[in-house]
Amino acid sequence: MLQYACFICVTLLASIHCISCLEASVEVEVPISVKVGNSATLVCNLKPKNEKDHLSNVRWCKENEEFYRFSPDDTPQKTTSNIPGIVVVEESSDKKVVLSNLQKELTGNYTCEASWTTPSTVTAKDSKEMYVMDELKGDILLEGTSPLRSTDNLFGVCVSPASQVTPKFTWLLNGEQVSSEESQPATKNNKDPNRFIAYLKWTNGVSFVDGKANLTCVVEVDGVYNAQKTVILKSF
Repeated sequence: MLQYACFICVTLLASIHCISCLEASVEVEVPISVKVGNSATLVCNLKPKNEKDHLSNVRWCKENEEFYRFSPDDTPQKTTSNIPGIVVVEESSDKKVVLSNLQKELTGNYTCEASWTTPSTVTAKDSKEMYVMDELKGDILLEGTSPLRSTDNLFGVCVSPASQVTPKFTWLLNGEQVSSEESQPATKNNKDPNRFIAYLKWTNGVSFVDGKANLTCVVEVDGVYNAQKTVILKSF
């Protein structure tokens, strides 16, 4: 009984300790890719240690250079720094900053840092990378096993145009999306490191109409690029 009581006591103390040691934090959300000339919303999710903690300020930096600050006790509450290329939209607040007319030179690491008075000052920060890109240029390269029998395994290879970020590849067979379990994650192309390559292995048979089937590869970079290429597969 004494051992059981001690166990409960230790468990309660550990729980109290864990609650007291929770720290303030922030979580940054930025788009991975943005098309040149478009706008982007950078979000800073504020998580104070206690709900009653007073927010002192929120700072946004690009590569450690501050470009926006929100201070609820100051007048004006919002201030911006003159960094070439960065245009902060008025609708920015403590929880988000909106940038307009983004250009390539604004690719980089973006950090949100928040400070609270608790009564001592507590600071937390988080960072994410954002790429500002032109629409991808060049052709999608696509090959598939052909000719083949309806019971043969189908192998496909799809290569994206040059891209700074990893595109999303989607495979379609006769217009129907292929399960992601049948494809491998995209990797950089050894022959051209600026391009990405994805592989397909389809083992469920191929349906032909008049001796033909369609294999399609869709390549997407969120907010920047969406294109596809189709090849015709022939049966024996």
